[in-house]
Amino acid sequence: MAEPPPAKKANMAGNLEDDMAALLALEERALVEDLGKLIEAHGKDAIEAWKDTRNKHKHRLVHIAASKNMGKLLEALKELGFDINAQRDSDSCTPLHVALFYKKPRAIKTLHKLGADFTIKNSYGEDCGEKYEAFVASHSNIIWLDLEMTSGFYGGPGAKILESAIIITDQDLNELDRGQWVFGGFTKEALEAMPEFHQRNFRDKADGGEFPPLPDHPGNGLFSEMLKATQTKDEICKEMLALLCKHCPEQSCPLAGNSIQCDRELLLVELPEFTRYLNHQIIDVSSFVGVMKRWLPAKLEAWKESDTMDGYDHRAINDAASSIKQMRWLRENLLVAA
Repeated sequence: MAEPPPAKKANMAGNLEDDMAALLALEERALVEDLGKLIEAHGKDAIEAWKDTRNKHKHRLVHIAASKNMGKLLEALKELGFDINAQRDSDSCTPLHVALFYKKPRAIKTLHKLGADFTIKNSYGEDCGEKYEAFVASHSNIIWLDLEMTSGFYGGPGAKILESAIIITDQDLNELDRGQWVFGGFTKEALEAMPEFHQRNFRDKADGGEFPPLPDHPGNGLFSEMLKATQTKDEICKEMLALLCKHCPEQSCPLAGNSIQCDRELLLVELPEFTRYLNHQIIDVSSFVGVMKRWLPAKLEAWKESDTMDGYDHRAINDAASSIKQMRWLRENLLVAA
């Protein structure tokens, strides 16, 4: 395996504020390596007492490490004798308060390992005990996602997202939150030129609109909503990320749905910032159907006779909800203890 490139070093100017700014511009590995040089130049007490005046909370270095998920830096600071329970001036929050607020898993786990005090209260009277328990539980949350796209399965070159929806549940499939987004920027001509599948399913439900339904194929109205949509892809990505940040620690919760790997492939291209927040694991509901087809035919027949597909209409939010309903059936009828 190739060695990682040399870490960029900070150029010490001799002025504490300038030197701290240079240090904080580095990646974590280089920052930890240059920390000793900074302490040698200015003294440990000065570095520990330093506050970032550019930030309204005037973070100390330990708070910055917590907010940026820098577990290695927190370990280094603890070893050097820095107070990992230091309370910031603005609201008396400790680094653990900060890490829990921003849902930074590496920082939270590191502070727990280093013996951070969970009982210290901030100026709002909040300690970290309850939020830590909620953080631990949130690792089991599931991100149910569905995309409607310009072409099916893996999309192919130039595939685009038409609509997205997310439903977040806990591990017992109880809904915690949801959101849906229609992507704008498509002309009527572009929508009219889409394949037969799209024309059957995404045109209007009845005559009188921009996209009258095909004979015997009442649509779900997505095309008309797309024509009116004004949100950009970047705006939608930010809202989708905000929903995840509210309930899921970074890179901790799996993406779930039917043929969800196909959606993930398109997310990697269209919304890479969103994809980076996800865990590498997925829960693919459709894979269970393949399992039943090959080895549990009686279960497959029971599946077909159930109402698990009710509500599936190629609108993203309804299809995500249908996936949850299917997973609930699978959990009750297939994933049971012997």
